[in-house]
Amino acid sequence: MSGLRIIFLSIYTPQTSDFFETGLVDALALICYLTLSIMITLSISNMVSRRLLEDVQTEKEKYNATFNSSPYAIMLTRFSDGKIFEVNAGFMTILGYEPTEVIGKTSLEMDLWVSDEDRAIITNALAEENEVNQVEMQFLAKDGRLITGLISSKIIIAHCEKYIVTSINDITEMSDIKNKLLVLATHDSLTGLPNRSLFYDRFEIAKANAQRNNQKIAVISLDVDHLKAINDGWGHDAGDKVLVAISGRINEILRETDTFARFGGDEFMILLTEIETKDTVVQIADQILASVATPIDLGTEFVTVTVSTGIALYPDDDCDIEALIKKSDQVMYQVKNNGRNSAQFYKTSIAG
Repeated sequence: MSGLRIIFLSIYTPQTSDFFETGLVDALALICYLTLSIMITLSISNMVSRRLLEDVQTEKEKYNATFNSSPYAIMLTRFSDGKIFEVNAGFMTILGYEPTEVIGKTSLEMDLWVSDEDRAIITNALAEENEVNQVEMQFLAKDGRLITGLISSKIIIAHCEKYIVTSINDITEMSDIKNKLLVLATHDSLTGLPNRSLFYDRFEIAKANAQRNNQKIAVISLDVDHLKAINDGWGHDAGDKVLVAISGRINEILRETDTFARFGGDEFMILLTEIETKDTVVQIADQILASVATPIDLGTEFVTVTVSTGIALYPDDDCDIEALIKKSDQVMYQVKNNGRNSAQFYKTSIAG
């Protein structure tokens, strides 16, 4: 436009030299300038808006790709009423729910939580710190399966409203393997009873409780009489059946707070907690002797076995677990030498 105007003015000289007097050409040129300026401004504005929209769309696509491709179960809930706003594909895979089944409902209405205490922990943590990271909890899937997951939650602001982003990492298989390894490390493979290591741990817990409540603990050594004869006469399978049968019978007698452990072979240990008087120990020991004496079915015939037991008391006889076991073993061998099938306290306990 400027080039055309210069050419026009060079060919056609203006009739007036008045600088401020505008001719037709100048008016048209000014109109064209203003029109082009408006068009350029609109073009730039549209270009910026389009670029911003493209950026928003790109970020939205990235969010959707990340949200739906995540292996975790992710859900968005409104902070105000706790209703689920959106879930991803991982949520459907792990918990088995379709989006239409959960959107608009709360986690309580869906019975996702196994424990109300777990939900309270998450709620309180969000109220105090606005986020929770990698807390192991259990959840219920749609089909009733128990899911062990690491839950993380965070409060975010979107559209001037608070939302909670929650992700659950399914570690059920890993947790099951860990629990199985823990059982193998702390329990006897034949009888399923606690082993020596777990027995010692249980004693330390019982000792702390006994000191706090001014109570006693009974440490009982138990040995199966003539197990070698059973192994030699009917085979080791028969001996294993005897050990398993005895373990089941004694476990039925003991209380939930007591511990029955196998140290190896035919050697067992019993930990009786919350003991007020020796009469309680005597009663349980008599029940054990009577229960074990019932004939055991080996499949082809029945066999009758007995056990010999020695009892040491905490804190009367000692306060150290190794010393208590040594003293209960000492009494147990005295019982074996004196005819077996009996229970006896350590001599200082009797003197007391």
